[in-house]
Amino acid sequence: GGTDRSPPQLDQRLEDALEYSGGDYLDMFVLEYICPEELALDVTTWDNDPIKRLKPGPALEDAIQHATMWINQGRVRHLCVSTHSHVVGAVMARHPDIEALMLRYNMAHKNAAEEVSLPVAREYGKPVIAFTTTRWNGLQELSSSAGPTTAECLSFAFTPIVSPPVEIVLHSARDEDELKDALDNVKMGFESEEEEDLWRRYGEGLESTNDDFFDEYPEERFLKASSVS
Repeated sequence: GGTDRSPPQLDQRLEDALEYSGGDYLDMFVLEYICPEELALDVTTWDNDPIKRLKPGPALEDAIQHATMWINQGRVRHLCVSTHSHVVGAVMARHPDIEALMLRYNMAHKNAAEEVSLPVAREYGKPVIAFTTTRWNGLQELSSSAGPTTAECLSFAFTPIVSPPVEIVLHSARDEDELKDALDNVKMGFESEEEEDLWRRYGEGLESTNDDFFDEYPEERFLKASSVS
């Protein structure tokens, strides 16, 4: 992984991934950890929504085109981006060469995702891989008696309000028992609206305070979506 978008570094990461996997192509290459500073104002476009006036900056666009070259060569099948910023997620969802997104989403980090990035991904048909669904295991540990299980954290990312576009949830289990429990009990959402509402309210206090500074872009919580078209 890395954030150096230069062609030599991108080529090296591709070669490292191919060597590690033992294959001659990758199903997906991920341009990782894209930050808002890598975006630029599109002076050729005017829209009342300021997010729609953003585009990849020159270095980022060059990296996207470099990775697209691998697709044409048959070395990579699909191009994905990962980001902790939902503004970036919305901009990348509109990019014709980006085929999938990795976005953070959990009970305590949901407002920006639901308002800004996920509606655009849904509109443009871009599947989303959700990560940090347990808030680095903080959601389960903050309240041993009233907190969610790992499976409930993962299930939250499959509720109808976000899935689609969320199609995959990443989770790094702490041990084999947690992995088995999660696999046995994860659901495509919850069985009742009351259960979903319980966990939404559980996360809202954490999201509003950001006491652990987990949210790198807390200002995005106050953004509201306009038309995504």
